[in-house]
Order: sequence, then C-alpha cells, then structure tokens
Amino acid sequence: RRRGRRGHTTAEKVDEGYFGSYDGLGIHHTMLSDRVRTDTYRDAIQQPWMRGCTALDIGCGTSILSLFAASAGAKHVYAVDASEIIGHAKEVVRRNGLEDRITLLRGKAEEVALPVARVEVIISEWMGYCLLYEAMLPSVLAARDKWLAPGGLMMPNRATMQLSASSYSEVAFWDSVYGFDMSNIGAASGADKEADVLIVPSDSALSAEVTFKEIDIMTAKDDDLDFTSPFRLDISTVGQLRSFVTGFETAFDEPGAAGAYAVAERASATSPSFVLKTGCHDLDR
Repeated sequence: RRRGRRGHTTAEKVDEGYFGSYDGLGIHHTMLSDRVRTDTYRDAIQQPWMRGCTALDIGCGTSILSLFAASAGAKHVYAVDASEIIGHAKEVVRRNGLEDRITLLRGKAEEVALPVARVEVIISEWMGYCLLYEAMLPSVLAARDKWLAPGGLMMPNRATMQLSASSYSEVAFWDSVYGFDMSNIGAASGADKEADVLIVPSDSALSAEVTFKEIDIMTAKDDDLDFTSPFRLDISTVGQLRSFVTGFETAFDEPGAAGAYAVAERASATSPSFVLKTGCHDLDR
C-alpha cells in the first residue's frame, strides 16, 4: 500500500476521514430523526425471539440499536464503533442503567476483540447512498464470518436495489434561467458528477421500478459487491429521459420466516418481517 506522510497509509487516511465524519453529533441527530429508519429497526429488533440472545451491534453510534436489543431482553449486546461518538454512547448506556447488559468497544469491526466466541445476532445500520456507497457492508460481512454462530441472524438479512427511468434533472434548472438559455452551464456542472442525492418527484417517472440486484446478507461475499447487472426498463410515459433513479430496500426476516414482508416500519399481522425502503437517488446523464 502506498504510504503518505508520517507513516500513514492512504487506506488509514481514508479510514480516519470516514470514522471522523461520525465524531460530530449532527449526523447522529439526522439519523435518529429519520423515523422510518429508526422505527423499522426498533420494530424488527424488539421481538420475543430476541430474549436471551447475545448480539453484536456494528457501527453503534449513539447505541440506539443496542438499547432496543437490550430492552427486548437480549442477554448481552456488544456495541462497536471506531469513532469518538463511542464516548457519548457509553454515557447514554450508563444513564439508562444498562451497563451490565451492553458493552461498548471502540475499534474497527474487523479488528475488535470480543470476550465471547460467537454471537447469535449481528445488527448494523450499514446502508449508504444507493445502498453500497459508504462501503461499510464489507466490514459487516467480515464480522459475520468471524463472530456469527451457526444458525445466527443478520439484521437486516437481505437487500434489493431498484432502478427506474425519470425525466427529472437538477441540470435542467439551467435550461431557462429567468427566460435565458444557460444550458451550457448546466452541461459543465454535470460533467464531473457521478450521482446526486435528491428527492425525485414521483410524477417524473417514465418507467416502473425494476430490481437489478439482490443481496443475501447471510451468505454474500465481499466480491459479490463489485458487480455489473443487466436490466430492462419498459418506458410507459412520454417524456425526455434525463436520469436513472435508484432506490433500495432492506429486509428483516425473523428466524424461520417464509420471506414475505411489510413495507417500511409497518408490521404485517401475517408475516414476521419488516422492510426498510429508501427514497430515491438521481443519476444524471
């Protein structure tokens, strides 16, 4: 690996930047304020089967998922995070009287040492933009291979990625600015972009969503995350194709579940599973 100044490798500098981005409190406020995300995890974790389990929470942040697991009766939760937020998380655990049920460890998931040989459940909110952008899933898979007991459960345990065609484009702003054609600026501003993270109006859709990638988190390997995938979009609405829009779903199937699931945080009376569905992301062309 190429070395930078003061003996740090390039990879180490990337890690420092990534974990450092979670040191501040603002990003944790944003994540906890996402009710769809947080309620879905809470409802999936706080199930009767969690009682008596030993769990591992990877990238625990404020420890909210560990708190859910402990309050659901988990025997013990080991919460791991490599950022400075772990100090605040320890105080949160103390304030809620769960020091004997939650152990917080600072370090990388691939390197941390647990005081147990195996855990029955691994919980992590690893999803990034377009599901895989933050590249945290490889760390979760490495922890799975190292710590998850046979018959154990990953939460979430599967994910799908969707694609659709859209007429929406941020660059289109420049087509007419107070009635003047500035499309040359729009072309220049979009030249160096690979993706934008946007809320895309539903009425801009030119096709239905199609699933172009399925990931079984119980069995996936690191190499499976570097892929090409054929797809077909059938255009159903007249309009100008300006972007491809991606979204993703992650599912939480209980042990022995048949695989059907309900949308977002809403539990189905006939299915013991949950799914977390994102908003969409604009990939301007």
